[in-house]
Amino acid sequence: MIRMLITVLISINLFCLAFAQNTCENNCGAGTLQEYWDGEVDCVCSLDCAGYGSACCDFYDECFENPSNLEFSDFIGTWNGNITNDQTWSYDDPISIDIGPNGGYTVTNNPGGHLVSNSYPGTEEVYYGTNFYGVNVLQFQWVLYYHYSCGGACYTGVTFQVMEYGDEEMTLFYNNGSGPAPQANSMFLSLDGWLPDLPGDVNQDGVINVSDIVIAVNIVLGMSPFNELADINGDSIINVQDIILLVNIILWESEPDDVCEDIDGNVYETVWIGEQLWMAENLKVTHYNNGDAITHITNEEHWGSLDEGQYGVYDDEPTNANIYGNIYNWAVIGDIRGICPVDWHVPSDDEYTVLTDFLGGESVAGGKMKEAGLEHWNYDSDQISLEATNESGFTGLPAGHRNTNSGDYIYMGFYGYFWSSTENGSDLAWRRYLFHYSSGVARDTFGKPNGFSIRCLRD
Repeated sequence: MIRMLITVLISINLFCLAFAQNTCENNCGAGTLQEYWDGEVDCVCSLDCAGYGSACCDFYDECFENPSNLEFSDFIGTWNGNITNDQTWSYDDPISIDIGPNGGYTVTNNPGGHLVSNSYPGTEEVYYGTNFYGVNVLQFQWVLYYHYSCGGACYTGVTFQVMEYGDEEMTLFYNNGSGPAPQANSMFLSLDGWLPDLPGDVNQDGVINVSDIVIAVNIVLGMSPFNELADINGDSIINVQDIILLVNIILWESEPDDVCEDIDGNVYETVWIGEQLWMAENLKVTHYNNGDAITHITNEEHWGSLDEGQYGVYDDEPTNANIYGNIYNWAVIGDIRGICPVDWHVPSDDEYTVLTDFLGGESVAGGKMKEAGLEHWNYDSDQISLEATNESGFTGLPAGHRNTNSGDYIYMGFYGYFWSSTENGSDLAWRRYLFHYSSGVARDTFGKPNGFSIRCLRD
């Protein structure tokens, strides 16, 4: 469902960018003069817009990156694509260019005979730099003939402005010094054999292994500079969480999206249910994501705060935390420091509804969400036990809850309660629960000071 929603939002944004944006930079190639005259756009950004004064933006500055941070080494390799003359459509030919580290180049696939010397093959050279007008250009040149007036070799060639460069693709427009002229000549090329950077492959050798861990540890210790490939969770900070995620990738050969690890180092099983990625275990973290400790209440009299985040372990027995997770009041959910692992969150009431709807509705979803067997559940009947199939992989456990009035732990083995992040006024919040006498899932609101289990959902 999340992926579907993202797709819909992207589609809406693209539609808006194409037809409804009111700025030049967001109207590249899409705006019309009629829209300008109707006051729908500030100006028209398209190659064909000319002679209309303020109606036309500076197309090449607004609509292209024009990178200035490139070096010649960025162009070394074999580039495949096409070379085009848009003005007369006299050609639109495939082309492959092999640029070497010494500045020479060869055109290995060249049915149109472009960018090479017919008379003196092997004299082709390529340069990257800034021209007289301060524009970054890639210049291809070759020997046309030899004459004393040139001091020997007389060169000709074609100069291209680098309009876009990213993910080892580039767009080049012809530029003879007066400005870009894609209608005269343009190339659209991709680097052969390029693979995107792999998160965790810190040394970029194509393999994630112990060497990457060593580098990441050095970064954490301040002995090596920041490297975004070591930022596994993408929070712009490289710390112990990234090291643990990196270890998990190596041990499990797991993609980062499927790894769920909290600030304490607890690693949780996960499961895809429909379009949602869920934790398949109850949360047991004891610290917020910034490292601050969550208040642990062992004294019954101190349990039940509406404002302070608290947790307890059923009957104060550590083995219960290992099996059932911790019991939390709702205040931990409302705390901005966060309790779910980075890129995960406490699901809303609506997100729980997505889950139960996918499993066939509240009347039957419970059996599909409960752990199968009788190791932890005490069912009212054999039929209810048989209906507990855990076919979803959610593995719901009867962790019970902690009562706000007395601080007692109750109902372990019979009920599994799960907080949602959705409030119902200042004192109540929505929850879901599984129970021993039915295969359904119940939904209601309950007082925030009470203690229930928490599951996290991938963002």
